[in-house]
Amino acid sequence: MIKAVFFDMDGTLVAYPEGIIPLSARKAIEKLREKGILICLATGRHRVELESLDFLGTVSFDAVASLNGQYCYTPKAELFSNTIAAQDLRAFLDYQNKQIVPCVISEKNRMYCNVVSEGFSQAMAGISTALPEVGTMAGLEKRDVLQFCAYCNENVAEDLDKAMPSAKVVRWNPDFVDIIPQSGGKTNGIAKILQHFNITWQEVIAFGDGQNDIDMLKAAEISVAMGNADPKLKEHAAYITADANKDGIALGLQHFGLC
Repeated sequence: MIKAVFFDMDGTLVAYPEGIIPLSARKAIEKLREKGILICLATGRHRVELESLDFLGTVSFDAVASLNGQYCYTPKAELFSNTIAAQDLRAFLDYQNKQIVPCVISEKNRMYCNVVSEGFSQAMAGISTALPEVGTMAGLEKRDVLQFCAYCNENVAEDLDKAMPSAKVVRWNPDFVDIIPQSGGKTNGIAKILQHFNITWQEVIAFGDGQNDIDMLKAAEISVAMGNADPKLKEHAAYITADANKDGIALGLQHFGLC
């Protein structure tokens, strides 16, 4: 019996290029609530971002695994946080001294970027995200950093992965990769949420579209990839639904008799 649904956000629950939660998805979520199923979000975005996005006001969440599971919370309580090791923060700074990689740095209560470029600004606008303030990188190795969201190609992503031994680099968008601890990930954060609600993975259905959703889909009892999902993610899905902007959420839930 399914007791909780976990949605990735961008490209899954939120359809692009429209940048909205489709009406069909909102109606389907209402039906899930009527059945007592928990509505949860598993996203790479920061809590600060989520609270500023007007279109998310149409849907409320019983729990959120933000920053790819690095910071998890309910409307009433903080459940979990996981920071990047100091050695990896130093390695990131060393790499920046060789080649500037535009990125968003996320701490628990703030997010900021290291530099602004035209390509970086356009890519951020493409995911309906305003550029945060520019912050200093000085003393970064002493901060509690939860995630880097780096604007880079595959070669740079591979270099960063090699340079940061206790971290992992996961691509979720053609333009961006997220950098988090090896011990991190959506699955780890979701596990903390499930523990809080006394729910098992056998009672979970998960929807995703990016490579950072692979572990989540592998762990869930029912796994659904969006039609617009990365081909690597589709390999791990029990069912491939329609694109996010073609009623994919509603059709996926209907396929499994949940709405």
